[in-house]
This record gives sequence, C-alpha cells and structure tokens, in this order.
Amino acid sequence: MYLEDSFAQNISPHHQWKKFADPDTITCKPDHLLLQKNDGTPACVMPSTYLKLVDRGYGNYDTSIM
Repeated sequence: MYLEDSFAQNISPHHQWKKFADPDTITCKPDHLLLQKNDGTPACVMPSTYLKLVDRGYGNYDTSIM
C-alpha cells in the first residue's frame, strides 16, 4: 500500500497512463478521484469538483466512483 501511495504522489495520472496505458492501474493521491476526460486521458480531481467537471462536459461520469 505504501508503494502505491508514494507512486501516485510522485507521478501524475497522465504520466501513469502514458507508461502503462491501462486506466485500471492509475492511482490518485489520497482523497482524489480519477476522472476519465472526454479525450480518454485521466485526471485526478477532488470529490467536490468531480460532478461539477462532469456537468460542464469535462469528463465522463463513472457510476462505480460515486
């Protein structure tokens, strides 16, 4: 668990995505949610902004997160 936390803190979600090309392996910092943007790239966002960004068309809503 410690390795995953330190990995997520040191490498951005975009770099993780480019390196592994699998959205299931992307980890976010604690207290952040993974948002799949419309162009397929990942972003880690605060829970308070997740729905706002989805409403604005920034990314796709994931029912398993909320």
